[in-house]
Formats: sequence, structure tokens, C-alpha cells
Amino acid sequence: MMRWLFLSFYTLSTLSVAEGACSNVAGPCTKSNIQANGCSLVNSLSEEQVEQLCTDAAYSFLEVNNNFYQQDKNYMDGNGALNDASDLSVESGRITRFTSSFLTSHKVAWPEYDALAEYSNIGGAKRPFMDNFNMTDACELKTAMCCFAEAPSFNSNVCYHDLHDSKKSSHVNRGYGVYDTQQAYCVGFSWLSDVEDDYKGNLLADISYNNLLANQMKKNVPGAPMCGCIEKMPEVTNAACRTVSVTGETYSVESASLIIQTGGTVTFSDCSGGDLLASYSGNTEQREALSKKLVGTCDKEASFNHHLYKVEATSLYSDPDPA
Repeated sequence: MMRWLFLSFYTLSTLSVAEGACSNVAGPCTKSNIQANGCSLVNSLSEEQVEQLCTDAAYSFLEVNNNFYQQDKNYMDGNGALNDASDLSVESGRITRFTSSFLTSHKVAWPEYDALAEYSNIGGAKRPFMDNFNMTDACELKTAMCCFAEAPSFNSNVCYHDLHDSKKSSHVNRGYGVYDTQQAYCVGFSWLSDVEDDYKGNLLADISYNNLLANQMKKNVPGAPMCGCIEKMPEVTNAACRTVSVTGETYSVESASLIIQTGGTVTFSDCSGGDLLASYSGNTEQREALSKKLVGTCDKEASFNHHLYKVEATSLYSDPDPA
């Protein structure tokens, strides 16, 4: 809903600046930076309130495909028309228009959907994220990854996947996969810096939709989602890494209840540190956790034993065994 407000107000703001508004505030959208640009409209607001206004200034991730939640979810799981169509010229038209017009100039929000609000609040207040990218109960390593089963070339072997990690993608609550010869092209990003955090929605569109359009990468590894936070993804040997830089970022503070992004240049590039694990700047504990997803070499026996003997596994039979 905020996006339609944004579009209408943005059109008006290009014609005239509201009285008292602060136009072309240069730099990141934070209370301190807005004040440093001489704008007093946010003085009475808390840091959290300004942060929410800045979040609302972003394009909804839904608008990249300009469709519905179900279509976005199906795509990220490796299903739907975008993954199954042999000719993308029709299906990808909406995405092409968005990526060419806004992805490299405006902030895109993390996948969050009004359609999920009623369900996400069951059992407590939670934000309506797509399950693949649920910041409430996953994404603790602040890393996301896509693994494409169909690609011009592959950079990773798929080792193991606990289906419970992504049960809302596979629709299987318990189970596991140990892969013999499955290859994939895996690519991801982390959002440990302020810029990467602010523009993580853009990075997600880059590794998913941009790879679909530019490189015809699609389809999921069987049993796993195509894209998700790293905690939802299978163990693989390696993943390429992407990052983002932003220059010329400007905002217009129209009032104490509306901020609009008026400019910016968003540039995607490969990480200078190499692959996703090598480029990760988290602490020792976080790096150790990430290395359990980006394993270097598949150890199928260890993966099998990890699932078969893990502490929380439930016995199929009572004692004594009825057989």
C-alpha cells in the first residue's frame, strides 16, 4: 500500500516541492544524516520512526515481478512459469521493465507481503516475510543464496539437505537428501555492512531475477528451495559472492510522515574477497556456522550420519522394537 502512496506523491514532488519540505537530502536515509543536511522535519521523530519512513520509501519486492505473493514464492522455490517456460519473452516482461528502470536507482525492500500479515501474527507478533527469507526465525547469519540446477555452467557440488530446514518449500516436514552427482550454480551475498543491509533487497533481485534474465539460470536442487537465507539452503561445496555499492543517494523529506528516495546509482559487482565464505566478514562463530553450509568438499557419510544420529531425531519404534 505504501508503494501506491509513493508513486502518487513522487509524481507530485517532481512538479513542486511541498512547503517546508527538504529536497535532495544527500547520503543515507538516517535521522542523523537528514539533520546534518539541515532538515528539521525529523527532529520530533525517534530513530526508529525515521528508520520506518526510510523503509517505506523503498519499492516493495513484490513490484519486481509486479505479480502476487504466490508467484514470488513459487519462483524462489524453483517452480512456476518463470522456471518452467521455455520462452521467457512474455513472462519476464514485467521484471525487465523494473530492473531496467528502478533496480539500479532505488532501494528495494526485503520480501515482505501484506497477504501474509494475518498468518504471520498467529502465535505472536511477527512481520510477514516470505518463509525463504524470514528474518523472524532465520537469516541469523545475514546471508542469502540461490542455487540453480539449470545454468550454462556449474560452480558447486550439492552435498546434503535437511528438508526440515525448508519445509515450506518442499512441503515435507522431515527428511533429508544426500546427493551423489548433483551440481548447481550457487551465488549469494551477505549484508554485514550498512550499505549491503540497506540494499539487500536489490542484491536479492540481482542474484535471482538478474541471473534468470541474463544467464537463463533457473530451477531448484530437488528437495531444496532455489533461493533463500543460507539457513534454508542445502550444504554445497562453494558459492560465488555478490556485493553492492551506492553513490548519489538522495531523498526528499516531504513531511514528518513521508520520505521519498529521489536518486541514487546502485552498482552490483563480484565480491573482492573471492567466494561467499572467503568474503564473509562475520565473527568466528558466524564463520564456523557458515562453513557448515559452504563445506568445500562433500562428505556424504558424515552428512548421512549427521541426520541419522542427531539428538533430536525421533525413533520410529517404541522399546522393545515390535518387529
